[in-house]
Amino acid sequence: MEYEKLVSLSPAELTLRNYWQNHPDTASAQPCSFEEISEILEHAFRHTDYNRQNMDSDIVEQVFIPSELDCSFVRHLRYMPVFWHKHEFFEMLCVLSGNCDNIFQRETLQMKTGDICIHSPGTVHAVRTFSDDAVLLNILIRKSTFERCFFSLMEEDCILSQFFRMAFCKTTEMPYLLFRTDNDSQIHNLILNALDEYEDRKKYRRSLLNTILSELIIRMFQGYEDSITVPSLNENSGRSADIIKILRYMQNNYSSVTMSELSSRFGYSERHLQRLIFQASGMSFRDAIQEQKLVKAAELLRNTDLTVQAVAEQTGFQALNNFRKLFSRRYHMSPAVYRRTEHIQEATD
Repeated sequence: MEYEKLVSLSPAELTLRNYWQNHPDTASAQPCSFEEISEILEHAFRHTDYNRQNMDSDIVEQVFIPSELDCSFVRHLRYMPVFWHKHEFFEMLCVLSGNCDNIFQRETLQMKTGDICIHSPGTVHAVRTFSDDAVLLNILIRKSTFERCFFSLMEEDCILSQFFRMAFCKTTEMPYLLFRTDNDSQIHNLILNALDEYEDRKKYRRSLLNTILSELIIRMFQGYEDSITVPSLNENSGRSADIIKILRYMQNNYSSVTMSELSSRFGYSERHLQRLIFQASGMSFRDAIQEQKLVKAAELLRNTDLTVQAVAEQTGFQALNNFRKLFSRRYHMSPAVYRRTEHIQEATD
């Protein structure tokens, strides 16, 4: 699709803009229920080809995602009355140009050109945009597809992977992840390329769309992981924007990092850090570090010829017997058996 077509107001948007011009208070109104605006929409879409029947406060996969695909692309209509809604799939709200308010029950995000917000299934929110120059695109992704695509990228990132699992499963506490990409041209073009493939309806588009979306997610995390905006874990959690940096530091320095070191580097008390890490990952500091050590040990056993003792030492375990015990508890086999099993499986694949 040519970008100019996205910028042009659709017939439905022209109708909604006309309604807004006659009722300017709708732009500043607080989000309401879908039932409260249904009459307005019936009137607004009466003489357009827009299917108002697809709209509801509970948005389901079978209506918005074609059965033969794992995702779909839906423009957010400008001048739409602001209403609360949720969806049973993952949503990526992409601001291609202009601005919008992304409203949650506890806070409002002011989004600008280049911003992308990932909403997990069940997230209740509302979007406000009353400007001709705002171009918003929703990428809707099946839950199973997103989880398969996303978590396969983070197989070795144990601590951060657990954080994102918490973010995407416990929607009442972590309803979104916001990426501010500063209108990154590579990311912008990937979104438009995916939209083109979606609308071309060519053979193999399902596989190609999934590939483009995987690259999009990789580029987002590769370039902007350290600046992701996340909601406060609770009202007393402090600078929640630091949490990803804290977890990444733990992950990169798993073999030697201490609570004292974290406290000094990030300016939190050790007690507060313990609480923050548990809220973000569901694990204590000790358990998170131990899990990362074991994941890295398994990686070394699969991919190197290091002795079991060398693997234990390289991943920060002081005692070989303790390493063997913890590894066996985690993987249900000894390190030596794990290595043989993985090599046999690799040879037969």
